[in-house]
Parts: sequence; structure tokens; C-alpha cells
Amino acid sequence: MNVVKTLFLITIINLIFTIKSNAQDHLSADKLASTVYLEAYGNNMVYSLNYEKVLYIGKAIMTTYRAGIGGVPNRFGIPLGIHFLKGSRGKYLDMAVGLSYVYGSQVISSSTGKERGEGIFLAPTIGYRRQLQKGFFFRANAGLNIKLKEYNKTMGKSGLLPIIGISFGHSFGSKIKG
Repeated sequence: MNVVKTLFLITIINLIFTIKSNAQDHLSADKLASTVYLEAYGNNMVYSLNYEKVLYIGKAIMTTYRAGIGGVPNRFGIPLGIHFLKGSRGKYLDMAVGLSYVYGSQVISSSTGKERGEGIFLAPTIGYRRQLQKGFFFRANAGLNIKLKEYNKTMGKSGLLPIIGISFGHSFGSKIKG
């Protein structure tokens, strides 16, 4: 594993543990809701299975964090994100900032065959979320994948990729605002 991958993984693990410890300062962890969902064309650019947990419930904004894993044949990704939700009664405006590590291969030309590429992408999104305390979860969002770092020139020429994502899943736990 090269140095960049190692540093990326250490940073992500540290971020997750920091978020978890801060969440426990505000509300007991057993009182916070969780969601498991499948996302298509979100900040992972293809499909991903994600776990999301409520981090903080304030008077006006609820904050969640998520981590996932996904891809399709020849492409693998790890999407992470922080979501800021405004609304009530299970209907929310969902504003998020995501970060994805993507590794994959694609055919560059018939003479060279497949080449591998890696990249890190930032994905600010905005959308609508329907989330019940226990049960159904749905989200539709739009945004951009912004190329931050590319290790090979196989991920595409543009640094910006518009995204329209859709997610379906299941919420469980004991506390969601509204």
C-alpha cells in the first residue's frame, strides 16, 4: 500500500472515531438513529452500500455522518460524508459534503488495453430526504463530484462531474427529530 493510501485510511479512521466521541458528548449513543441504505450515482459515482448515524440533534439542524463501500466491476470506491438536515416530521432538506476514494480500471484505447487509476473526489450535494424514525428511508440529491487528486490520467479529463443520486434504505434506532 503506498503512502497516500495509508495516510488517507488513517485520516478517515481518525475522523470516524473523533465524530463518534463528540456525538456522545451531546446525546447518549443508544438514543441516536442509524440508517443503512443503497445509493445509486451519489458521491461514489456508481453504487454503494452506506451506514449513516445521527451525530447531533440541534434546535434547527440535525447532523449525520456516513461511511460506505461500493462500486461496479472494474471500479471500487469508499464514500464518506457529513449531512446537515433541516426540517421536521421525517421530511428534510439534505445538505451534504462528501469525500470519496475511487480506484478502478477502464479501457483507454484498444491498443493499450485497461489502465488503472485512483482518485479522491469532493462531493457537495443538496437534496430531499424522507426519513422515518424506524423504517423507510429515501433521498434524492444533486451536486458535483470535484476531482481533488488523481494518481493516473485514467479517471477522465474534466475535474467536475455533475451527479444526481438516489438512495433507498431502512432507519432504525430510537431518536430522530420531528
